[in-house]
Amino acid sequence: MPAACMLQAKLSAGLNSCRFEDNKGLSVEISAGARGIFSGCVFTGGKGPALKCVDNSVLVISASEVVAVAGDAVKLLDKARVSLSGMSVRGCARGVWVAGSARLTAKDCRFEDNKGPSAEILGRAGGGFYGCVFTGGKGPVLKCVDNSRLVISASGVFASAGNALEISNAARVSLSGISVRGCARGVWVAGSARLTAKDCRFEDNKGPSAEISGLASGNFSGFISVGVPAGIVVRGKSRLRLVSSSVRSAEQPALSVSGSARLSVSGTSFFSVGDAVFAGGRGILGMADSSAVSEKGFAINLGVSSAELRRVSASGVIGIFIRKVRLVKIENVRVNARKYAIVSSANNGRDAVVNAEAYAAPNPGLSGPASARGLYIKNVLFNGHPWTPPLKPGPRKRSLLFRFAAATYAMPVFSQLYRRVYLIGPAVARLLLPSAGMKSLYLYRGMTGSGWVPALSDMDLACLLRTLLPGEDWRLYCALKRRQRALKALLPYTGEIMAARDDEFLEFMSVWGIKGREFYSSSKLLYGTELPRRPSSGNGENADLTEAFYAYTILACHFFSAYQPIPFVRRNCLKNYMDVTRYLDTKSPLRDSRREYALAAGICLDDFASYPKKEAAFRAFSALHAAAMERLPEMARPATDRLADASASLNNSFAGPRPFEALAKEDASADSRRPGHTDFEKICRVLARTCGEEAGFVWDSLYRFYIIIPDALAGDRAVFNRVASAVIRAGRSSEFLAQASVLISAGAFELLSFTAYLNNPLFWLDLAGCCREGGGGEPNGGHNGGIYRYGFTPSYRRPSEDFTREMKALALKHFAATWRSLWEKMPLHYFYSRAAGLRLLLEKGNSPAFSDILTLSSVFQETYGPNIPGWKEFYSRGFGRENYEFIAVQVEAAREKNV
Repeated sequence: MPAACMLQAKLSAGLNSCRFEDNKGLSVEISAGARGIFSGCVFTGGKGPALKCVDNSVLVISASEVVAVAGDAVKLLDKARVSLSGMSVRGCARGVWVAGSARLTAKDCRFEDNKGPSAEILGRAGGGFYGCVFTGGKGPVLKCVDNSRLVISASGVFASAGNALEISNAARVSLSGISVRGCARGVWVAGSARLTAKDCRFEDNKGPSAEISGLASGNFSGFISVGVPAGIVVRGKSRLRLVSSSVRSAEQPALSVSGSARLSVSGTSFFSVGDAVFAGGRGILGMADSSAVSEKGFAINLGVSSAELRRVSASGVIGIFIRKVRLVKIENVRVNARKYAIVSSANNGRDAVVNAEAYAAPNPGLSGPASARGLYIKNVLFNGHPWTPPLKPGPRKRSLLFRFAAATYAMPVFSQLYRRVYLIGPAVARLLLPSAGMKSLYLYRGMTGSGWVPALSDMDLACLLRTLLPGEDWRLYCALKRRQRALKALLPYTGEIMAARDDEFLEFMSVWGIKGREFYSSSKLLYGTELPRRPSSGNGENADLTEAFYAYTILACHFFSAYQPIPFVRRNCLKNYMDVTRYLDTKSPLRDSRREYALAAGICLDDFASYPKKEAAFRAFSALHAAAMERLPEMARPATDRLADASASLNNSFAGPRPFEALAKEDASADSRRPGHTDFEKICRVLARTCGEEAGFVWDSLYRFYIIIPDALAGDRAVFNRVASAVIRAGRSSEFLAQASVLISAGAFELLSFTAYLNNPLFWLDLAGCCREGGGGEPNGGHNGGIYRYGFTPSYRRPSEDFTREMKALALKHFAATWRSLWEKMPLHYFYSRAAGLRLLLEKGNSPAFSDILTLSSVFQETYGPNIPGWKEFYSRGFGRENYEFIAVQVEAAREKNV
C-alpha cells in the first residue's frame, strides 16, 4: 500500500503539527533525493514503518512522536541521512532501523517500551545518539552488527528486559558518558567488534556490566560498575584495556577472564564478596597501580598463562592465589590477607615476588608445595619485618655439606674420602646424561688436570648435540635438563654443564683463543664421538681479551661474596687472577697453561689458602687497567665522530642525530651528583660517601653493577681497598649489589665496552646513547632492562671498525655455543636482544643499542616481517618451546650469514 505521504525526485517539503494514525502502510516515505522537514508531528498505530527514508534522501524530524507502531518507527536504507531531535518513540515493534550506508543522528530523544531494539544499525551504516534516553522494552535496546558504526554520548539505558547494547561482527562502537541501569546485561561484544567506553556507569544490572568474547576488543576508561552480579567478563581470544575504573560486584567476580584473552589493567579498583579478580584459561593478564578486595574469597585468583602485577594492593581471605600459571611476576605489591598472603600451586611455573609487603595473615608470606620450582623472592616484608621463605631441605643440606667439606678438605682422612667421591662423578655422568641426539660428552677444565682439589673443585661437563629439527631440538633440551637436575641432585659438586650443537661448539673453540686450545689439550671424552680439531682462526687475542673480563667478573663475584667459605673464595680468586693475567699476556709462551704460567710468576696455585683475596683482586684489577692504557690509544676513535655514525641505523634514527661532542658537552655542564630519590641513587650516594667522590657507578640493570675508579687513582692500592670494603659492607643489605658487582678502572671499563663481553659488541653504544643519569629505582630494573649511571660520564668514543667487526663475529660464536646452557638462567631480555641484535649486525651491518629493547624489537620486526614476535610477545611467552625455537632459528640465520 502506498505511503500516506510520499516525497520523491528531489522534492522538498515541510510538515508542522501533523497527525498520522492507524495507517495500513507507510505513513511517510522519502526517496530519490527528496528532503523532508517534520516538526511537532505525531504518528500512532499502523503497521509501519512510520517513516521510511531511502536512496540519497534527507529527513529532519524534531519535537515529534511515534507511538504503538506495529513495525519500525523509522527505517533508513541506502545512503539516506536522517536527523532526529527531541523525538519520542514509544511502544513500537522496533525503534530505528538503519542499514546500507545510511546515517542517523539523534539528539535529546526518548525511546520507551519498544518490543524490539530501540535502535539497530547494520551493514555499513552509522548512527549517533546524543543526550538520548532508552527505557523498558525486551531488548536488546541497541544493536550494532556487520561493519556499522555507532556513537552514543551523554545518554541513558534503563530497565530493559534484555541487553542494553549488543555489538557483533566487525562493528565499531564508542560510548561516552552513558549510564546503564536495571537491564538484563550491560554491554555484549562478540565477533571481531570493537568497543570504546569512556566515563560510563553501569548499575544494578542483572548480568555482567560488560561481556567481551570471540576476537572482540574493548578499551574502557573511567568505567564504573556497581551491582549484585555486576562485573566484567572476558572470554575467547578477546582483548580488554581497562584504565582508571572501578568495578564492584556483590556476588560474582568483579573481573572474570577465560580462554586466551589478553588484559591490560591500570589504575582500577575491584571489589567482590567472592573472588575480586578471577583469571583462568591460557590468556595474559597485566595489572598495574590497581587494587583488588574480596570479602570472602581470593583478592586475585590467577590461572592464566602469564601474569604480571605491579604496584597492586590485594585484600581478602587469601591475597593472591597462583594456580597452573606458567609465568607470574609480582612486584611492589601490598597484601592484606586473613589466611595467606600469596599461595602458589604452580608446580611447573616460574613465580617471582619482588618488593612485596604482607600484613595481617597468620601464615606469613608465600605458601606453596615442596615440588614448586622457579620460585624467586626478593625484599618481602611481613608485618613490617624482612622475610624470606625457609630453604627447602635439599638446598639447605647441600649448603651445610659444602661448608663442612670446605672446612675439612685439607684433613687427610676427609681428603681421601672426597677424592674417591669425586672420582666416581665422571662415571655417573656417563651413565645419566647421554640420550638420543647427544653426539659427545666431555669432562673438561678442573678435574682433567692435576691441580684439582676435592671438596673445592667442580666437575665441568660439555654435552655436544647433533643438529636436529626445531621440535626434536626442544625435546632433547627438555630431556637433558631433567637428566642434569638428577645428576646435580646426586652429585652436588657438579659444576657447569655446557650444552651446544657440535658444529656451533667447534666454531666457538676454533676462535676462542686460549680457552679453545685448552679444551683440546685437557678435555676427556666420556661418551660418543670425539670432536674433530679445527685449525685456530687467527691468534685469538681479542677473544682472550674478552675472556679476561669474564675471568675478572668471576673473581669479583667471589671477592665480594660475604657468605662463601674462605678456602673456596681464596682458591677461586687466585685462579681467576692468574687467568686474567695470562689472557692479557700475549707474549708469554706459557700462557696456555695456568699452572706453568703461575710457577713462572713465582706463584704456587696449591698455596691458595695463604694467598690474600685482596691481593689477587687488586693485581687482576691492575692488569686490566694496564691493558686498557696500552690498547685504547690504538683502537678508540676520537670523540669528534658522530654518535649516529656509531649506529648508522637502518632508519637513521637508532641513536639520534646528536654528535658525540654535543652529548659530552651536555654531560660536562650537568651536575652528575644532583640529588635523586630513587633507590639506585640512594645506594650510589651511600657508596660515594665511603668510596670517595671520585668513584662513579653504572648499573646495567639486568646484568651488572659497575663501580668505576678514575684512571688517575687506579694505581692506588689504598683507594682500591677502601672502595672494595665499602662495596662488601653495602652488598649485605643492597638489592642492587646482589647482582654481579665489578670494581674496575675507567679505562678498563671503556675497554670492556668495546669487547664481546656478555655477547654485546655494542655496549659502548649503550653507554653513549642509552645510559641515563639516575635510575628507575627497581633493583632488578624491570624486564625491559635499562642502563643508569651516577657520578660517571661516558667517554663517547667507539672502537675501530676492524675491531668492532671481529667482536661481532666473536659474540655470535660465543652466543651460539652457550645460549642453551643459559636458558632459564639468564633473563629473557638477554636472549631476545642478542639474537635480534647480532642477526641485524651480521646481516644488515647495524643494529640499535641492545639495551634499547623496544627500538630493537621494532626494527627487527620491520626488517624481517610481521611473523617475527615483538619483545612484548616474546616476554609474555616465557621460557617455553616457542621462544626456544625462535632463538635457535635466529642464531642459525645469523651463522649462515657469518660463514
